[in-house]
Amino acid sequence: MIIGFKQSEEYYLSGSEESSARGDGFRSLLYARKAAEYGTRDGKLRMALALYETGNLSDALDEYMDLYLGGDKSGEVFAGIVKTLCAMTRYASAQTFIYEGKMLGVFPESFFQPHTDAEASEINGKLLQLYPDNAADVEMAATIYMSNRGDIMNDKMYVTDMLLTNRKSGYGSRLFGTASIATPERMSVQAAQTYMNMYNRLSESERLVPQLLATRIIALTVLGRNNEVQQAVDELAAAEMPDEPYDLYKCAIASMCVGDSMLAADYLEELITIIHEKSLLICAAIAEMNINEYERAAELFGRVLVIDPDNYIAKYWLARVHGKKNCSADFDSPLPAEEEKLLRGVLAEVVESPETPTVIDAETEAKLRSLVKYGNGSFAVYACCALAALGLCPELLKRELLTPEHHTDFVREVAVEMLMTYPDEPIEVFAFGIKELHMPIDLDRLEKDGCSYEAARAYLLAYVTSRLFEAGKEEQITEVMREHFARLSDCDLSSESSIQSAAAAILYVAGAPGVKNPREASLLFSKATEENTIEFGKLLGGKPIKRGRKS
Repeated sequence: MIIGFKQSEEYYLSGSEESSARGDGFRSLLYARKAAEYGTRDGKLRMALALYETGNLSDALDEYMDLYLGGDKSGEVFAGIVKTLCAMTRYASAQTFIYEGKMLGVFPESFFQPHTDAEASEINGKLLQLYPDNAADVEMAATIYMSNRGDIMNDKMYVTDMLLTNRKSGYGSRLFGTASIATPERMSVQAAQTYMNMYNRLSESERLVPQLLATRIIALTVLGRNNEVQQAVDELAAAEMPDEPYDLYKCAIASMCVGDSMLAADYLEELITIIHEKSLLICAAIAEMNINEYERAAELFGRVLVIDPDNYIAKYWLARVHGKKNCSADFDSPLPAEEEKLLRGVLAEVVESPETPTVIDAETEAKLRSLVKYGNGSFAVYACCALAALGLCPELLKRELLTPEHHTDFVREVAVEMLMTYPDEPIEVFAFGIKELHMPIDLDRLEKDGCSYEAARAYLLAYVTSRLFEAGKEEQITEVMREHFARLSDCDLSSESSIQSAAAAILYVAGAPGVKNPREASLLFSKATEENTIEFGKLLGGKPIKRGRKS
């Protein structure tokens, strides 16, 4: 046993710092978790730093944000937030905290807005001089973070974040490193064929590079050339172990994708000695479980729970490992289907209850939190919106709106529902920095004048979109609503598509920047259509409102 009987907070803090200095990230996390249980600022800071050092960027950011939102505006907290956001490649959000830190005097005036790789690196260097740490390979950590998010080129939050920093090509090498970690679900047939054409032009020695062999396995799988897959796997197994974490990760993922858990376990065992990130540990535990190494799998799932005690996936598989029944899984293990089904049942009981409860007990709330955190993304939006509409679990929802992991679509939908339910309470959200949202118009007055619920929701969708992306057209949006709410209320807004199209039309008519025509407006909403946006646009005045110039 590493820690033994309960000791003082100072003992755990010292143990975490010493372990970190030696490069023993997991032991540092163990001590930091015990120190954090005392609830002091020092313990929370140590836990946040230990998570950051081991590449658990999302969890580290949550810890730092808890301190920040609790009123701690110290240099250590600002430095932690900025370093973590930069490691996640969220430079636009990092800028927000750099500016605030400069205003409060915790950062020197020489800090500036990062626009290039070199500038971002320099800012991180200055932070490390001011607030030293023993950070793990943040390049690797950022790659894992983005890889876990799925197809980054379709990730609106990530792409917009890069655009807000005026970058032309994203963060070049890191973007390429992430995009090249392929899985069959993320590689198209065309991309697979292109890769194979390029691969076949290489010399015989070049073809045996592990990371190229790993991507070849995925390409052959996508193309259905299964008779060649095993040969590629054998060649990968015969190659030397890669030196770079990127390449270890690629090889492990490729091996898991074709069901070779034995080979994947070899790569992952090497990888988790370098970085102790929970998604890697879960992947490694599943590989060990699939080859009947149950004790090792249990140990790794236990490590995940040190990082994230509420991790439902680790809890689920740990229970299965101890039972040793039907213990096998694919490498990419979201919330297990049967568990998600049970948790959805918990939500259904709450939503469909004849008498809506005024409060939810702690056990039920914990289950709903797991559903939001680990379940299907689109269902998480539904769950949060349903709870908001019923006025339930407001603290859980406020916490989710301040979680930097969520896409702007999630933030927008849940924020609108929260404002509809709690019109007198401002809410804070995280979207490229923290923003406060409030109800900008008296909905009770509009309702008395005949404004429909659907029309009000379309207006709020437009308003919140403008606030999240800092369009600066909120007054014009409200003006459009005041002038045309009666017409909008008479329209058929029975579908989500029509409501989003109406919101798009409001943005267009209000003259939001970057929205030059109805088509561009409709692209801001997943269910809006250009045709409906045009029709609603005609109803609301047709042409965008012009400001700042007299005829």
